[in-house]
Amino acid sequence: MVYSILIAINWLTLCKFSPVKVFLGGTTQQLKQGIIVGTIGFSMFFVICILHSVIGITSGSLIMFYLNESYIFGHGLETARKLSGSTPHDQLLIQTSNSFVGLLLFVVGFLVFMVAFVKDKEFQSFFAKGCVLLHLSMALWRINFERRLEDLAWDWPRQAVGDFLLALSWVFFLLYTWREKYD
Repeated sequence: MVYSILIAINWLTLCKFSPVKVFLGGTTQQLKQGIIVGTIGFSMFFVICILHSVIGITSGSLIMFYLNESYIFGHGLETARKLSGSTPHDQLLIQTSNSFVGLLLFVVGFLVFMVAFVKDKEFQSFFAKGCVLLHLSMALWRINFERRLEDLAWDWPRQAVGDFLLALSWVFFLLYTWREKYD
């Protein structure tokens, strides 16, 4: 659902008769002159960052505090039992590792929230390119390594599609800023 919201917001911001343009009360002439375009570009960056931040903070919190429930919801009961470890020592190591993963996701989500308020267009472009590379490398990691794990073999396509959609939201932002720069 979050991915479809990201795509819809990006599409609405890129289209010619955007609700954002109507909301800002701008005319087409003002848009061509660049009077309102900078505001739309900033708000698009802000919205994408906030949505990615919410995803990161929510995922990190769920991994830290509701790990077993997240495993059961995402992978099923049998796979969740296998992923939680067989001995008490394994369970402790896996739980500690996943707590750090959740904390890392939470911190990254919080950092993306802070980045949402940066107004420098060069930094926004640089940050978006980095996010595209990050999401595409995660998708490639899932395709190359995660599919080889028999317990997670059926789950990787869904997660890889999610990574591609997250990267696509940043690509839409880059295309929009490129169009804004060269029009």
